[in-house]
Amino acid sequence: MKVCGNTDIGLVRKSNEDDYCVTKNRNGDWLAVVCDGIGGSQAGEVASHIAVNCIYEEFMKAPDLSKDKRVSAFIQESLNKANDKIYTKSMHNKKQRGMGTTCVGVIITKKGTYIFNVGDSRLYALYPDGFIQMSEDHSVIAQLLKEGKLSYEEAKGHAQRNTLTSALGVWRVYRMDLHKIANNFKALILC
Repeated sequence: MKVCGNTDIGLVRKSNEDDYCVTKNRNGDWLAVVCDGIGGSQAGEVASHIAVNCIYEEFMKAPDLSKDKRVSAFIQESLNKANDKIYTKSMHNKKQRGMGTTCVGVIITKKGTYIFNVGDSRLYALYPDGFIQMSEDHSVIAQLLKEGKLSYEEAKGHAQRNTLTSALGVWRVYRMDLHKIANNFKALILC
C-alpha cells in the first residue's frame, strides 16, 4: 500500500488549522485521519491536533478489529474521547472557548474498509470511472441541497455556505457517519 500526506495553509488563512495521521498498528490495520480546525474559530489548530492525537493513541492500542461491531464501537469511542477532550479543554481556557474541528477518516482491516466523518471534511474513492465522494457534508448548505430547498448555483454564494451542523469539540453531542465500503477502489483521498 502506498500512502502520502500533506498539509498546506492555502490562499485564505493566516494559520494552518489542519492536522493528519496515517499509520499502521500492531494488528496490521491501517488508519488515515484528517482534521480541519474550524476556520475563524478560536484555536482550531489546537482542536484538530487534539483530535488526531487522541484517535492515533486509541488506534495504536486498539483491540482486534476483525468484526464490524468492534470497528464501529472503536470509532465511536475514539471520537467520543476526542470530542470530550476538545470540549473540556475549551471550557477551561477562554481563548480556546468554542474551538472545534471536522474529522474524516478511514480504517482498513483484513475484513473491510470503514470510513467515518464529522463535519465537512471529505473522503473520495477512485473507481475505474473516476472519483466518487463517499462522505456526506454536515453543513447547512448540504442539508438545504438534500432537501431541494437550494440549487447548486445558489449554494455557491449563500451566506451560510461555511456553517457546519456537526463538529468535534463544539458541542457535547455531534453527528458522525460511519460506513463500510467494498475494497474494490483504486485509491482513497481524505481532504
